[in-house]
Amino acid sequence: MTIDPNLVSYAKNRCAYYSGASLGNLKNGYGELLRFSHVQTVNCLIPINSWFQQRLYYKSQERPSLEYNSFTQLVWAATTKLGCAACEWRSQQEILYLCIFAPAGNIPGQYRNNVLLQ
Repeated sequence: MTIDPNLVSYAKNRCAYYSGASLGNLKNGYGELLRFSHVQTVNCLIPINSWFQQRLYYKSQERPSLEYNSFTQLVWAATTKLGCAACEWRSQQEILYLCIFAPAGNIPGQYRNNVLLQ
């Protein structure tokens, strides 16, 4: 997976305009992960660790689930591009981390080929 400048820009734009209610429609073919943190200092390990911890709930299922869909998107083998951003949210009370993935993961019937457990 590589960092894509266009996806970074797209993630920054979505982060900047986030209103707490709706981000609007995500571009077709993209995946997205969000994580809010009460920690005031930006630390990219916060969302990554949170999403990766969901691996404990994934047991080679072939369907999406809120229990592990962040983990499976994070490690989805067919996803080749990534762009992330962090922004203040709720009048600087929290930080929103937002990552865009292309192509999107979590496609039913394709888990065994894309979530490679060791």
